[in-house]
Amino acid sequence: MNKLPSLWLSRYKLLLGLILIGLLQACAAIASLLLARLIFDHIITSNQELTENWLLAAGISIAFIALLIGLLSFSERIVAEKIGQSYAQTLRMALYDHLTNLSQRTLLQARSHGGIMLRFVGDLTAVRQWVSLGFARIVVIGFVVLFSLSVLAYINWILSVAVGAVLIMGVCSSISFGSRLRTATQQSRRRMSRLAANINEKITAISVFQMFSQTGHERKRTWRQNRKLRQAMIEKARIGGIIRGIADGFAIFAYGTALIVGVILVHTGQVSPGTVIAALTVVSLLAPKLRDLGRVQEYWHGYCVARQKMIAFLETPVLVTDMPDAKALQPKTGKIEFHKVSALGILHDITVVADAGSVIAVVGPNGSGKSTLLSLVGRLIDPDKGHILIDGQNIGLCSRSSVRRSVSISGSDFPLLRGTIEKNIRYGCPEASQEEYDRIVELCAIDQILVTLPDGAQTRIAEGGVGLSSGQRQRIALARALLCKPSILLLDEADANLDIQTNLIIDNVLAEFAGTVLLVSHNPGRISKADKIWFMVNGRIVETGAPEEINRRDSAAARFLIPETLNDATETKLLHDNLETRLN
Repeated sequence: MNKLPSLWLSRYKLLLGLILIGLLQACAAIASLLLARLIFDHIITSNQELTENWLLAAGISIAFIALLIGLLSFSERIVAEKIGQSYAQTLRMALYDHLTNLSQRTLLQARSHGGIMLRFVGDLTAVRQWVSLGFARIVVIGFVVLFSLSVLAYINWILSVAVGAVLIMGVCSSISFGSRLRTATQQSRRRMSRLAANINEKITAISVFQMFSQTGHERKRTWRQNRKLRQAMIEKARIGGIIRGIADGFAIFAYGTALIVGVILVHTGQVSPGTVIAALTVVSLLAPKLRDLGRVQEYWHGYCVARQKMIAFLETPVLVTDMPDAKALQPKTGKIEFHKVSALGILHDITVVADAGSVIAVVGPNGSGKSTLLSLVGRLIDPDKGHILIDGQNIGLCSRSSVRRSVSISGSDFPLLRGTIEKNIRYGCPEASQEEYDRIVELCAIDQILVTLPDGAQTRIAEGGVGLSSGQRQRIALARALLCKPSILLLDEADANLDIQTNLIIDNVLAEFAGTVLLVSHNPGRISKADKIWFMVNGRIVETGAPEEINRRDSAAARFLIPETLNDATETKLLHDNLETRLN
């Protein structure tokens, strides 16, 4: 996507309403002009007797025009805000839809969390302000100025030209500061984004700088960013103040010009005093709108900066897209086939098969591409070359939703969400029966967790499961993956840094799971129980085979696995046996 959604595609009725309000405001301004001229020329200067009827008619007319202008101003604000809020909602959902289509890797490499949040908050506010308080005002002001000056020109073209010339000079003077205002707006947005990113980092990693006694250092860093933001905002306000000052000055200048030119014309007998009063009435109505134009320019440049940022975000490449004629994956036994798959410059020419119902341990040094391999199976990313089959079906030709219904994943990159424990477990399959839910809760030993919590399954947890132990979080995440009844289960270091009891629970889950499992693990005991090992180095699967086969070889995989397996596997088995004895 290289452009933002259309502003008027579904809002033309509101736009027509805004135009109508502008026309009616122009009519009210013309009525004020003509009424002022009538009162001065036909009542005051003609020395006609002021009767009660004249006073009543004049009073009613003035009250009606005042009421009409007030109602129209009220309606303008409401309609303009509806347009702005509606467009902001459309943009917000467009940004959200794009966000949810990005891979986590792309998202985190491209931008900070604070910068992304600024798209949804600060930038959308700038867009709404431009639409509601900028563009809408220009539409209304345009009609009022055009019609008022046209009628004034009909009455006396000299006064109209004089007032119009001053207004044009004021607008041009304000526009001349536009580039400086945009630069100041860009700088303030940049400073705000950096500060937001810094604060977000402090929230997510507060224990790090507390533990390493860097609180003072980080406070100084935040103070410097805060000072730079303050300076940028003051500079933006200074330039905005200049523009508003120009608008206010030229509004008074227009009033004075109309008065002086009018006096000269009256003195030479070219116009009546009522015409001059009419011109002054027009200027008094246009002066606030001219002052509004100074603020409108601020909104415009804020919108331009926000628009660039949002377009850049929407142009962030999406790594997974559905084909127009994508079909639903029909899961069967869970067989997985990689055919010459390469992806993201990380994986290269992967050709391997995972038989249905098998447990595959994907092992290798850090950075060898293990997590990327699992992400391909879940269609979190798509390969650059080659294709992947599940049960003989190319998942690149299947809809993402159908693939993800058949494949579940659990790991440190898939945290718990804010809400109740039950909501987290049911997240992928809210329609699961209570019987199935209870079975999964028991299988993952979550019932042991629930009895320790005040509200059981209805206990609310924060983002990431803060407040729960790592073992408790992993059990809940594993239950979330299993409740969907997937044919393929992906475990991305789901057993990292877990206690023996949780590891035993994972072993029980693997023993009962009927589908295919791909697991990334550094647990020697679990690797030794796998049906097959895929050994990865630098994005390539360089060796495959059953654990006992690899252990008999003199190969890189054997050297990578055997030293830990001979020692840790024995210790792990003894601990497991001891725990099973105590549990039974």
